Amino acid sequence: FADSTLPADAKRLFHPLKLKSVNFNNKPIGGVAEIHPQVADNFEAKQRIVKGERTIFLLSSGGNDTSFDNKNIAKTPIKEFKAKLERLFKLARKFSQNIVFIGLVPIDDTKTTPVFWDENLFYKNAHIKEYDAIIRTFCKENKVHFVEVFDKFIKLDYKSFLDEDDGLHLNSTGHQKLFEIVRDYLIKNKII
Repeated sequence: FADSTLPADAKRLFHPLKLKSVNFNNKPIGGVAEIHPQVADNFEAKQRIVKGERTIFLLSSGGNDTSFDNKNIAKTPIKEFKAKLERLFKLARKFSQNIVFIGLVPIDDTKTTPVFWDENLFYKNAHIKEYDAIIRTFCKENKVHFVEVFDKFIKLDYKSFLDEDDGLHLNSTGHQKLFEIVRDYLIKNKII
């Protein structure tokens, strides 16, 4: 998760589970778009692993990869996206077998076609859903946990979860809802 995704009171929210020790390392690592072969030997996560403790990777990545330009050319073509997912997965797998991918969130594409800060940068739910399906399929093929978010948000008043100016980023209510979905998945699947 990015720093603002995990609520400040996450320990309080997890407290009813009576976990003996919960350490949240809430420092983002560059997403799929930033994972390149040259970082493979210096994966930032290894600096955050505590020997003897169980490590769970919650990987929320791919949102920026779904963007495209005014000629409908994807920032990250699907073939490249799949390769980046594979690299990220292999890197994480070096440090833990406990890997959970978190699905993508829908956006308000009336505000993201284009985004207000760049007239050549577009996001659409159709593209996001396509990339989300790629992540889901990847997880199924690799027997990795996948937390469904997109469809759950769509069934709710998801636009109220988004920044009212850009329609792209989650606001505090959206971060809270995302946290609850992930937390509930982790509990239901006995990951925590």
